[in-house]
Amino acid sequence: MDNKDIAEILKKYEELLDQLIRHFNINDNEDKKSLRPAYKLNTSSFEDSREKYLNLLDERKKDLRKGIFISSGFAQLDELIGGFYEGELTVIGGRPGIGKTSLILSIILSLLKNHVPVALYSLELTREALIDRLVSMKEKIPITLLRAGKLTDKEYDKIEKGLLELSKSNLHFIDGAIFSPENFSDMLSYLVNEKGIRILFIDYLQLMIPNRQRRNREQEVSELMKFLKSFALEYKIPVIITSQMNRYVEWRGGAKRPILSDLRESGTIEEIADKVLFIYRAEAYGIPMDEEGNSTASKAELIVAKNRLGPAGDLILFYNKNFGLFENINWDKKVFPSLKLPDNPFNEGPF
Repeated sequence: MDNKDIAEILKKYEELLDQLIRHFNINDNEDKKSLRPAYKLNTSSFEDSREKYLNLLDERKKDLRKGIFISSGFAQLDELIGGFYEGELTVIGGRPGIGKTSLILSIILSLLKNHVPVALYSLELTREALIDRLVSMKEKIPITLLRAGKLTDKEYDKIEKGLLELSKSNLHFIDGAIFSPENFSDMLSYLVNEKGIRILFIDYLQLMIPNRQRRNREQEVSELMKFLKSFALEYKIPVIITSQMNRYVEWRGGAKRPILSDLRESGTIEEIADKVLFIYRAEAYGIPMDEEGNSTASKAELIVAKNRLGPAGDLILFYNKNFGLFENINWDKKVFPSLKLPDNPFNEGPF
């Protein structure tokens, strides 16, 4: 091979490299070994967006319940946050034993009753333990009796009926103790496209993060939260994840109501989450009465601490300790005067 042939080959190589640089939008100073396709950006006029938005409003007007949001099953919560919207990441925070898992399972039971396909990824409970909880909550059978097998024939019949109803619902469990973004994305793609999943629940955030030495915990949380938010946007589903709170709330005086800074790695979570909800049960902290002298027994306060596209606020739910079940509460403004709402704020009968 003479110098002329070598020069011709080099010339063709340079031409090909220039084409690759233009195609992949790479600067001359960048490392040519890491060629990555540039993301295509789109533009549209406000007039185009206006038409699409008006069409969206028409769809909402026709039937609010069949819009792009999913009802939580709790009338007061839906009134405050508007339900769970596609593409949104919601965090439910609370101290251990306060009822985070119970709340998401209560919401799931309501969704299954309304034929909403659900996926549940629990890193804390086995599938059998989750079924124990769901059956106990659905059929109102104490979980201690259920796990001990001390059941009457009537209770056993109820359980068989409840299991049959749950098996006909579209609930899918995601298994796996180690979180991998790539594998998780493949699983979500399957569940959304093949099984029609419309909402994902994860219990809980801190267990998704491996304990690695010499790693910045807050950076890991930030990375994970970004992954979850991207999943919500890519697959157009709401993602609801529970999160532990630090124990500082227990050291505070007064009512011990949680605030955003009580979340572990709070800065990242607060920044990325679209909604942040806290569960507060005063009786769990040994507080028998609230500031107005009302009994706190079986009362749970759900605090909406962040709502990116709506108001913050709080609401009261009934917490059934026997079955770990959150339920709508009969409305009476005389019992909860601090909420300052009208007699029948939701224009409907008792919950």
